[in-house]
Amino acid sequence: MLAYAKELAEKRTLTINTTEIVTHSVLSQTAHNRAGYNKITGFGFCQYPNVFFKNHPESCLWITEIDGRVADALRSCRPVNFQKQLIIESELQLDERELFQSLSHTRNVFIPAIYRDLAANILNQFSDVLDYRINLRAIDSASNVQHQRTELDISGDAPYAYLSLPTGLYKSWEEDLDDQIALIKKNGKRFIQARIPANNSSSITYANHLLSKGFVFLGLLPLFSVPRINSKTFSAYNGSHHI
Repeated sequence: MLAYAKELAEKRTLTINTTEIVTHSVLSQTAHNRAGYNKITGFGFCQYPNVFFKNHPESCLWITEIDGRVADALRSCRPVNFQKQLIIESELQLDERELFQSLSHTRNVFIPAIYRDLAANILNQFSDVLDYRINLRAIDSASNVQHQRTELDISGDAPYAYLSLPTGLYKSWEEDLDDQIALIKKNGKRFIQARIPANNSSSITYANHLLSKGFVFLGLLPLFSVPRINSKTFSAYNGSHHI
């Protein structure tokens, strides 16, 4: 089944596949590893507890693979070679060429400084596809602030809940967020996942506040370029944050 899934992914334009593996199942971890799914990019509680083990919830690992024709083209360009890149582009279809060019461009993203070494280890697993360099200084970029409010999802009897944070800060954001967290706990939820949008400096403020409340980063999907941040807090180094 895993080999067939891999074959399908390789035939597509670009597939980024993240699989959730229950950590108590050594058989599952071994099978995925043997099939080439061996890049660990996150961890957390299983969203569907007590499935494999009746008396306690499971934890899980997130295994991510990057496949497809565009991914193969990126691998073929390594080490970076402009002439070789032009030849590879000519062999791709138009939509694949545009995606390949976009992914070939250098971009600046940000991660929390305390996760710098961990992020480097995760990124190093994809060294066949990307180049990266970690800096300790902020780099300016534009941001698009949208003033919305935090959305809460505590539906169902499952022991988990979700917080969807807005793109920009608003006057009562801190009080609202704390009230939402308190409401979740009052409803007996023991696992909260907060989703933080990227591409805005407010994401750093949200992340720092949640970290102060005992949240931890589950998966590293770093922020795209964010304007003027404190280099002691965040390091230069895509999507949304899960915290």
